[in-house]
Amino acid sequence: MSDLSKMRIMVVDDMKANIDILLATLAADYKVSVAMDGVSALEDIKKNPPDLILLDIMMPEMNGYEVCQKLKSDPGTKNIPIIFVTAKSDESDETKGLELGAVDYITKPFSPPIVRARVKTHLTLEKIRKKVEDAFGRHVHPSVAELILSGRLNTRGTMENVTLLFSDIRNFTGFAEQNHPKQVFARINDYYASMTQVIQKFGGVVLQYVGDEIEAVFGAPFPDEQHPEKAVQAALMMRLALKKLNLKFQESGQTQLNHGIGIHTGPALAGVVGSKERQTYCLVGDTVNVASRVADLCKRFKADILISKQTHDKLIHYYKLIEQPPVMVKGRSEKLIVYQAN
Repeated sequence: MSDLSKMRIMVVDDMKANIDILLATLAADYKVSVAMDGVSALEDIKKNPPDLILLDIMMPEMNGYEVCQKLKSDPGTKNIPIIFVTAKSDESDETKGLELGAVDYITKPFSPPIVRARVKTHLTLEKIRKKVEDAFGRHVHPSVAELILSGRLNTRGTMENVTLLFSDIRNFTGFAEQNHPKQVFARINDYYASMTQVIQKFGGVVLQYVGDEIEAVFGAPFPDEQHPEKAVQAALMMRLALKKLNLKFQESGQTQLNHGIGIHTGPALAGVVGSKERQTYCLVGDTVNVASRVADLCKRFKADILISKQTHDKLIHYYKLIEQPPVMVKGRSEKLIVYQAN
């Protein structure tokens, strides 16, 4: 059985005769579904996106070009490969179809072996694309991975108003010294998995894991006017997530963890940095440095969550925040004012 046999194809055509031929051509090798008009096709595709679409152009109510445009404008379906299968054979028709984002164009009457060959080619390419995106997405946020792979990130960077969140585990160096590296890796991965899930739930993007520290951003690379609010909400939920994680550690007789979270809002340069061989998405600027310093202050104030005044002043909802005495930090000429979350 082909490793493509589990992939799904949707045939969209208003002529039953054409559908019957395509089913006879493809149904033995793939899972094939059918729609006989553009409107119902869009509804079905949204509910259960296929791996590839064979799309007729001349259909009532909504033609294939319109269907293609709607699919390509929707983030949930824009990456599905579309092959036009149509009686429109003019060069201008084919050019228009390809310019709309179709990956191929087959004219009727078609040869079943040619259809099978082209379908197999594009399904193979789609499978490779998904594997690359999945593998890349394990190292960076999936949405950022997609932006990098599509070349839509500005390599020179853009100034963005964002909220940075830094979280690091307290006294982890001592734990690492006293335990086997395998145990250390298992523990830190448990922590990363739990905290990352919370960060992403509130729209944050994890930029990097460094040692026992997580750096995350809210408001980039996707704009979000509520980024200060969401960062604070994420921190409060991370507090609860750590309590739940510690219960799990306690039940298995393992040492519990404590962490400190620092949050700061301001402008930062966001973009792709690195060499030709290796690149990554990151933020650069004083805002990043201050956010890291705020996280460090958690030790001094014996707090698990500290929020800078710049973030505090942009919050809309009420939180139990206690202002701390202004404090000087390394690399800053002015004192920082932070608020502790109760």
